[in-house]
Amino acid sequence: MPAIMVENYALLFEDGYGYVSLRDAIIFAKDHGEYFWSVRLGTGLLGNVDCVSGRAGPSGTNEVLLAMGDGGLRRIVELGFITCPTCHPEQVQGFWPAVESVVREKYGIGELRDFIDKRVLPPDARRLDWEKIISIVGGMPSRLYVPQGLCTHDVSALQKRFDRLGVPVPAVGWYDRDAPDRFCEYQLSAGR
Repeated sequence: MPAIMVENYALLFEDGYGYVSLRDAIIFAKDHGEYFWSVRLGTGLLGNVDCVSGRAGPSGTNEVLLAMGDGGLRRIVELGFITCPTCHPEQVQGFWPAVESVVREKYGIGELRDFIDKRVLPPDARRLDWEKIISIVGGMPSRLYVPQGLCTHDVSALQKRFDRLGVPVPAVGWYDRDAPDRFCEYQLSAGR
């Protein structure tokens, strides 16, 4: 059996979290009629567990966070995750009713079309509540995807944020389909 199926991943649900293998989480979700969500920590995107884009990236326990049902979905949106533009999790029945109040409170957005519009709310790993995520997952992803064109101050602020948390800063950059590994990395300062 592939390692991804037996490694223990963090799993959020309505009132807490636990650690479970992907195999056991899938079985539990099917047995209890719950929808199963997956988020990519490096991109800040929430999607379906079978998303083609999500499966293309790293799959270690510091790269992925799982969630179960409407309660888990609300919690991942509270942590700052937005919808994946490839698998469109917002098309799952009940998605918007489950997250609408969280989206209104967190972003001041009252319509699903605005929440999923990447011009309104673009992918940006800086938005995530890393302080909570690190305590759940126990580590950092290998990369953080942030917008292209950030000023030195913005990149430095992100670096300082992780320094305060006492965790090493992963590679920080943006997606570029023409770059090696499809990733262009910002140069972080050594002296901070």
